[in-house]
Amino acid sequence: MLRTLARNWWLVLAVLVSIFEVVFGVAMPFAEGGNPGSIAGGALIAEAGLVVLGGIIVRRRGSRVAGDRMIVVGALPTLPWMWLILPPLAGLTAILAAGVDAAEARTLAEQQRRRTA
Repeated sequence: MLRTLARNWWLVLAVLVSIFEVVFGVAMPFAEGGNPGSIAGGALIAEAGLVVLGGIIVRRRGSRVAGDRMIVVGALPTLPWMWLILPPLAGLTAILAAGVDAAEARTLAEQQRRRTA
């Protein structure tokens, strides 16, 4: 499991970015008073988040190149805010990886003890 997480850690970030985009896109018209510009902008950002999620699905079903391209295109609207959200997301990813590593280490230690007992 740790190897899978090490290879695909950036997909965790992509999921978090896509959730951010969808929530921000839906909340934007409410925060801006519902004018046509904020509705259109919010819809565009929310759709970009859905494109990222779709890219992850496409990638998992076997078309890595197409999925990766969808993820990149969908993440473009968040580029101006990346410096705000990327450090916390990277920190969360590191915490999750450490937790998975600790759980895997405990499991391996248990298996080793059973073999020697």
